[in-house]
Amino acid sequence: MYVDLHIHSYYSDGTMSPAEIIQEAKSKGLDKIAITDHNEIRGLLEGLKLEPNYLIPGVELDTLVDGIDTHILAYNFSLNDKHFLKVIEQNRLMLERVDDELITKLIEHNYPISLADYEAFTYDRRKGGWKALQYLIKLGIISSVEDCFKLMQEVGHSHAAVPFLPARDMIEEIHQAGGLAVLAHPGKTFPETKMSFYLQELLNWGIDGIEAYYPAHSYTMTNYYLNFAKEHNLIITCGCDCHGSFQKTNIGQVKVDIAEIYINSLIKSK
Repeated sequence: MYVDLHIHSYYSDGTMSPAEIIQEAKSKGLDKIAITDHNEIRGLLEGLKLEPNYLIPGVELDTLVDGIDTHILAYNFSLNDKHFLKVIEQNRLMLERVDDELITKLIEHNYPISLADYEAFTYDRRKGGWKALQYLIKLGIISSVEDCFKLMQEVGHSHAAVPFLPARDMIEEIHQAGGLAVLAHPGKTFPETKMSFYLQELLNWGIDGIEAYYPAHSYTMTNYYLNFAKEHNLIITCGCDCHGSFQKTNIGQVKVDIAEIYINSLIKSK
């Protein structure tokens, strides 16, 4: 039995529809998947209508840990919890603010940008990414995701510029909604020199699991997360973070048998 519990549709920054994601996952021999869009559940809801027993409910939420944008994957939360749905919606709006404030800062730095033009800009969601990225690519100011993040650094902008919830509070919100909180791609988030400190902090705050199997994690990193999770009886998950053709990872790229990961609490609650 194989799973991929971290996939993005075109409802956030991917390029595939929920139906296409399901079709691709089945063609790769996956037995369970999760559509985990950024601060957005429309793709999840659409996928559940198509294959209610194939999907584990999930969403990827921006939070802050010591000023670091830290992604928490929420699984199996109640889709009827109005308060938590409002939390997700507030996060989506704050993610839009990250875009809006980047454009404002670029204008302040004399980049040739019209605020009115940006506000009116729309793009084909199948291109992936997000509004500011696609707008800046259209203007020829940048040509890639990497360029966008370099530009953000240049003008002193980051996701920490908006008031995302601290991870501690978001974990509590997830638990209040009956869900489980899993740290996404720690090796991509925290500096190696402070990894143990941040993992211990998250453990103290009630994190339920770690996405140990991830394309960008080295063999050494993966084993470190596996050992930490096993030592503290945490859920271990596998996710490829697929964004369709927008990025390089593919659905099911990290092929891990369910016997090697601890996700019974996710599977059984379905």
